This record gives sequence, structure tokens and C-alpha cells, in this order.
Amino acid sequence: MMTRTPKELERVFGKSSKGATEEERAATSEKLFVRSQVQIAEDSESAKGHRLSAQEALRLFGFDLLARVAEEGSAPLVTKPSEPAATLMARRVAFGLTPAQVARKAGISEMQVQRAELTGSLSPIRDLERIAQALALNELTLGYESGARGNEALGVRLREFAELKDTRRFSPSDVMALAEAAWVIRTQSDLSRLLGKRASLPDIGFKPDNNYAFPAYERGYKLAEATRMLLNIGLNEPILSIKSLVEETLSIPVIQQALAPKFAGATMADRSDRGIVVNEAGQNSNVWVRRMTMAHELGHLLWDPDTRLDTLKVDKYDDVEARYFKASTRDPVEIRTNAFAISFLAPPGAVRSIVAGRRDLVDALGEVMTTFGVGATAAKFHVGNVCNVDTSRVSVAYLPKAEDDWIGRENLTVDWFPLKSTPISRRGRFALLVARSFQNRLISADTAAMHLHCTANEFLASVDAIVSAF
Repeated sequence: MMTRTPKELERVFGKSSKGATEEERAATSEKLFVRSQVQIAEDSESAKGHRLSAQEALRLFGFDLLARVAEEGSAPLVTKPSEPAATLMARRVAFGLTPAQVARKAGISEMQVQRAELTGSLSPIRDLERIAQALALNELTLGYESGARGNEALGVRLREFAELKDTRRFSPSDVMALAEAAWVIRTQSDLSRLLGKRASLPDIGFKPDNNYAFPAYERGYKLAEATRMLLNIGLNEPILSIKSLVEETLSIPVIQQALAPKFAGATMADRSDRGIVVNEAGQNSNVWVRRMTMAHELGHLLWDPDTRLDTLKVDKYDDVEARYFKASTRDPVEIRTNAFAISFLAPPGAVRSIVAGRRDLVDALGEVMTTFGVGATAAKFHVGNVCNVDTSRVSVAYLPKAEDDWIGRENLTVDWFPLKSTPISRRGRFALLVARSFQNRLISADTAAMHLHCTANEFLASVDAIVSAF
């Protein structure tokens, strides 16, 4: 890295900034920069663009460009005449969406989307950012970087699912929901790294496993046991919150999103950034089903090799169940993952001990459910398999329902959130990381507000409440 003189650093970051390096000066700088579609300048009262903290501006555009701003008052950002129109249109087409569909998701008019895709046209930066987020692009580098860091493989997969003719087909709203989830996962991982937190799996022994040999469910049992050992979870210990385990221990974002009711959840992989999407609709309204969904998707992320995992893998509720031992003709990947999920939550040895100690099968099933937080269908299949007993005649009506303690521990978002306009996919841990990043001057109030779908003033009035909520 080139050594900068104190005078050069002061000119860019201001007299009040301290330190001997660009990064140190930016971290202590009170300066704000502002970008439009075509240029970046120092902030002023009359500026209408997107304000960036000094650290953001340095991170995104580099010292040399900021030095030009200090010298000339502004600097151009667009590197090609076709940008950002070409990137936005190419991305929309790759997703198989119309301008009207993108407009509805972005909360702007179809005409505004069409104008943004017109080469040589100027659009308000806020419009461009809303469109970019809806298409899982990096809105802050849009126009400056061709492609805006979009994952091309994700576009291919979303379009493939949209064009299917079977029950796995996505509607345009499903495509948009999963695109937003991809944006949240990548942004949450970026914020984690900025804050010095781990943004990938801990290096404790998780390695892709390509063994799907028949019977695949037995391998699922072994991988579940191996996972507990790697995470120092007792082999008979209940997992009281799989959400906390996934997000806090394993650093995997969990995103709640609205999809068609037939879908349970999905895994998304963008290079090293991986996340789990949980459908807020359908059977996941039952916390025990939701736990099974998260455990199932976790099994994919932890153990499936990249060739099996793919950029996007979506599971239906019909797939996320424990009927693995009767599924000899089904996909061995799903059989193994189902077995992993239920045995990770309810270890077979512990289940056998409960059933052996109870004469009444209904009581035994109820204890398995309430001890390990699994639903009736999963418990019946699992107990029937590991204990070799017939559970088919046990009526679900006689089995317990999830109590409030399970519901509270697995809530994907806080019940109360100060910003009503923030989508449910961006509450919870994502919002906390946004607030912390702002407090550390890593991002500006404008960026934080953009991330949480509110105004800068609304964010500033709520930042302390967001932090205290967690």
C-alpha cells in the first residue's frame, strides 16, 4: 500500500481525523461524502444524493478517487456510458422478470424502472438503489462496477425454477422474495466482516461429505452425531434454539421470507456467503415444524458438497419430513438430510431411552416432542424407525402442542420492532448489525436507512432501541 503524507490524508479526511494510514484517518473522520448516479462529492447541505461515511467511501472507491474529490470538488463514478442501465436490464432479464414486477418489489413505478434501464438516462440514486436491492445487486457499487457484484449463477437458478412446469415452479413473487433473501444474506455477511465478526463456518472440522450410499438415512444419523460432537453438544442434550445455534454459533444468516405455501425453506450459497431462508407461510407457523425446516437446511449447508448444494436449493414441505426410512426410491440427498435433521434434534439413543421407559406410546411420543422440540409427524416417523414400533395408529389429536418457551426461543424476529416499514426479512440480527455498523462509522445513516427501508431521521431516532432490543 502506498504511503500517504499527513497533508494528503488531512486534505481527504479533514483536520480532525487522526492516524498514519488511510484506514485510521477514515475511521476517525467526521467527513461525509455524497454520491449520485454519476459522481461522488463532498457532502453539503444542498446535496440530494446518498451520503456515505468516510470509511464507506474509502472502502468502495479507494483513496485516489477521494483525493480527486478533495482536489476538484467531485469525481465521476460511471466507468462505462452503458452503466448502470446495462447491469440493471441484464439482471432483470436473467431473473425472467418484467419491469412492472421489479417496480412492485422496489416500491416505485414501472416508468422509473424503464428509465433506469435506458442508457444515458439519469435517475435519482434512491430509485437505482431500490431496483438494485430487488435484483440482489450491490447498490453502493452500481454504475461504478459492471455487474454490481451480482451472482450470475443465482440468476440462472431463479430463472430455471421460474420456467419449470411442475410443482417446484416459482412465481414472480417467489423469485423476488428469494432475490431479496440473497441480498440480505450477502449484506449481513459483509456487515459481520466489517465488525470483525466471523462471517463463515468455524474451522472446526466441517468438510463436505459425498457419501449417499444406501441406506442414506444411516449416514444422516452419523453426520448428526458428528455435528453434535464438533459443536460440543451432548449426544442426548436438547437443542433449545436451533436459530441461535445457526446464527450465533455457526455464523449462518437465517432469513424469514414470504414464499408460496408449498415451500418450506431454502439454502443459498454465494461464494463463501451462505444462508438459510425460512418460509413464514404454511406449516412453518408451527415452531416445531420450523425447527425441522432449519435443521434440514442446516444439514445441506454443513455436509453437502458444492456439486450437490448448488447456488440455490429449495425444499417443499413434502420433502422436509422424517419419512426417510420408507423412501428407498427418493433422492438420497434428501433422505440423508431428513435423517440428519430429525436425529440432530432428537438423537436416536435418547429417543430409545424415553420409549423404553414409558409403557404408553402416546406418552412416549409426547415426551420426545416436548423434550426435543419436534412436531408430531416427525416424532411418529422417527420413533417408529429407531424403536421399531408401529406409531401409525397414534392420533395427532392426542399429542402435545408447542408451548410458549419453544415459540419464544425460536422467534426469527423480535415481536416488537421500532421501524414499521422494515421488512420482516431485515429485522432481527440483520438490523442489529446495521445499527452496530453505523455506531462504528462503518456505514452512514443513509446506508443504514436504505438497508432497513426507512428514512435517515427514522433510523437515527430508532438506532438505540434496535441495539437494546437485542
